Formats: sequence, structure tokens, C-alpha cells
Amino acid sequence: MGRCFEIHQGEWTYTTNDDSIDVLATANVAQCTVFCGRASNGFSFMFHIDWATTSRVNTFESFGKILKMHVPVGSRIDYHLTGGWSGLWSQKVRDKIYNFMHSQKEYNVIQHSHPFNNTLEPFYKAAWKKGVSYNLASEKIEFFHVKAQTKRKPSFRAAIPFCEMILVRPELKIDSTYLP
Repeated sequence: MGRCFEIHQGEWTYTTNDDSIDVLATANVAQCTVFCGRASNGFSFMFHIDWATTSRVNTFESFGKILKMHVPVGSRIDYHLTGGWSGLWSQKVRDKIYNFMHSQKEYNVIQHSHPFNNTLEPFYKAAWKKGVSYNLASEKIEFFHVKAQTKRKPSFRAAIPFCEMILVRPELKIDSTYLP
């Protein structure tokens, strides 16, 4: 069991070891892109990109500033991409993420991709029924059947597709649990 923090569509978060979070999670990612990762110093992040507007992608500029504040130069950053139907805008989002991450020349950036090909049903069908979690210790992305139960309600802005992505941060006392 570990402490889980869930983000909603159109939101992103980052955690440090001080936050005592073991799992980042999100749901309803069938046609959305999940971008998450972990730096060698314990800084972790997750984005749930549900609509690739220019203002949403500009959120990466804010993320770049936060990276520089929390991750020492020369650190390794492993990042992961999953979700999205191949025929929609997900490939454009993936390209923008790739370009952003690999423009961070002060870091050793490694990309991983998780298509969930080993499931009995295609990702786009399975992801409607299950959430996606990112285990910060093992750095694995998995489906999880029990949606994280946070006391935080989704922000109104998270439902508006044209706004910049919302940064949400876990409080130190979160009573959510991840159930494998």
C-alpha cells in the first residue's frame, strides 16, 4: 500500500520526496496523453493532457522553470508517455513533449513509451474503465481498477479545454491509498 495522488483531466502535478507520495494516478485517458516521469533526485511529475491547445502546451514553459528549481543540472530524468488513440491528435502532443524534454540540455533525458499491448483489450477500450497509475518507486505505469479516492473535487477550469493546464499539488496529509 502506498499514498496516491490523483490528477484530473487538464491538470498536472509534481512531487518531491517531502510530499510522501508513492503513486500518481489519473483516469479516463483513452484519448488523452499521460506524460509522467521521475528525476534521479526524487522529483516526479504527471500531466493529463486532454486537449492539445496552444495554451495547454505552453504549460511546459512553467514546467521547465519548476524543473530548474527542483532538479540539479546533470540529473537523469526518465519520462513516460501513454494513452491516446493513434488516429487523433496524440502523436502531435507526443512530438511536442519529445521536443520540449530533449530541449532540456542540462539533463540526461530518457524516454520510455507504454502502449499496454499486453492487455486482452486495446488501450482505448480498457482505459475508459480503468485508471492509469505511475508507481514512483518502481517507475512502472500500470492500469489500476480502483480509482484513487481524493477528497479534492475537480477544478471547474479542468473541464474547460482551452485553458492552460492547472497545477495541483498534493497536501502533506492525503488519506488516499492505492490498492493493487
